[in-house]
Amino acid sequence: MKTLTNPDHFTFTNHFGGPHFNKSLLKTRIEMMNKPHKTWKTVGKYFLFVPVLFIVFSFSKPYLIANNQTKYLIQTDDAIEWVITPKITMKDLTKIQEAIEAHGGTFEVTSYQLDPLQLYVQRMETRQSTEKSAGSSHYGNPYSLRPIMGDFLKLDLKTNKIIHYIRKSPLADLQKVVLEDRAEAEKAYNENALEYELREKQIQIGTFWENIQYLTVTSFPENQSPFFRVLLGKSTSVWKDRLSGAEILKEALKHPSAITRVNRHPIANEDLAQLDPKTIKDAFIFDIYDEKKDYAKKTYVLVHTNL
Repeated sequence: MKTLTNPDHFTFTNHFGGPHFNKSLLKTRIEMMNKPHKTWKTVGKYFLFVPVLFIVFSFSKPYLIANNQTKYLIQTDDAIEWVITPKITMKDLTKIQEAIEAHGGTFEVTSYQLDPLQLYVQRMETRQSTEKSAGSSHYGNPYSLRPIMGDFLKLDLKTNKIIHYIRKSPLADLQKVVLEDRAEAEKAYNENALEYELREKQIQIGTFWENIQYLTVTSFPENQSPFFRVLLGKSTSVWKDRLSGAEILKEALKHPSAITRVNRHPIANEDLAQLDPKTIKDAFIFDIYDEKKDYAKKTYVLVHTNL
């Protein structure tokens, strides 16, 4: 074996700047070589992680039952929640019934009545039950034609009990549905306020009316106003249009002992005299005989304003 000890037999190649080693530069180079490289594949994994999180959180939120297709019902993993509003239809109620029965409960609509103009729900009754709870709900006033109020209910799938919301707030999506439906129903009621008011008087007192006067600042439409049919067959009716508010107020004040209402609110005759005539739209004055009190005569003055 031949041992070479002469340095002339060895050749060193230095790529770090000159004939001598630069230890600092060499150290930096080694660290760079040992450092793991990021690839587009690695970066892509981070971008994929974001939509995965989005999907996970989306499915953890409440969702509308796809095959139910009704805005009045929301189901989560833990509960079925639904609302009753004055605009809910029998089709919507059937969807609620199907969802509850799919989880072993029962839901039955025992009464469903729309207002005389078929614009909203006036009265309704339901029964709902599970193995651990049962109850019934009644909506609307038999002596009023106003829209029913909203109601929130929940079937807790963990306890198998149906509850009404009292303290805990219902889901925001369902609250929005109730507010929108209530506003739409109230608008319909206010647009036909006079007809509803007259029909309520028929329900509350009776149909024996006379000495009827309808006074308005507007012109009568070519087609009969909807509330005219309420008074079909009534005698001694007087209809006057294109009057001034002052003329209507003067006629209304001729009945100091009458039951007087302004925009459905009771008011004393002396307070009626202080009403601004410029705000008056119309007045309805009539005598009615109370069927529930031996046909005692009552005079009503119903005034409506723009306020």
